[in-house]
Order: sequence, then structure tokens, then C-alpha cells
Amino acid sequence: MSVELDFSILDKITPESSPEDEQKPGKIYYKLEAEEKQRTELAEAAAKQLEVFAAHKNAISKAGQLTSDITKGVQTGEKPEILLLKAIKCISLMTGDNLFYEQNKSDLKNTYGIDISEELPNMENITPEELDEFLK
Repeated sequence: MSVELDFSILDKITPESSPEDEQKPGKIYYKLEAEEKQRTELAEAAAKQLEVFAAHKNAISKAGQLTSDITKGVQTGEKPEILLLKAIKCISLMTGDNLFYEQNKSDLKNTYGIDISEELPNMENITPEELDEFLK
């Protein structure tokens, strides 16, 4: 026994536009509002990216200056504590971790009793004879 279905009546129906297909003014407004919000977020992200780039570029510049200062300090006989602090600052700038600098500066003071202010002058160049005379 087989059953045959007749769908010919469906061929006479023409598709009509449903109310859901029509764009209501409210939908258009919310779509435009969402697009504006997205544009604003993209502009803010771009501004933040430029700010981060500028800070990174500044840190690289400062780190480069510090490496030069460290080299000159070693050559001129600058105090090792100051050179160490400059090296720590350079690492801090390269990694973007300012806490690293502050923590180690504090630890130098607490552990070794060395209070290093960044305004300390460079140690003068001393000849070996002057050093021997000073140590006697």
C-alpha cells in the first residue's frame, strides 16, 4: 500500500514579504548606533596603541642612554653601586617593569645599607698613586 501526497496546492501560493523582512526605523537606528560605537572603540584602540608605542620608543631611548652612561661610568671609575643602579634601571626600562627598579633600589638600601640617590656625582678619576696614598 503506497500513499501519494499532492503538493500542487502549494504551487499556487506566492511568497509575500513578512513583517520581519521589512527594516523598521528602530532597527536601522540601533544598527547605526552599533556601528558608531564600533568606530569609537577602534579610534580609542588606535590612540592607545600610539600611546603605548610612544612610551616604548621613549623607554628604548632612555635604555640606550643608560647603556652609554654605564660604559662611560666603568671607564671613568664611577662607583659600582651607581653603575648597578643604572643597569637595574636599564633592565626595568627594557622590560617595562618599574617595580623591578624600585624593589632592587630598596633592597640595596636594606640589605647593604647603601642609600643611592640618583643625583650622586661621578667618582673622580684617581691615579693608582693617589689611591694608594688615600688608602694609607
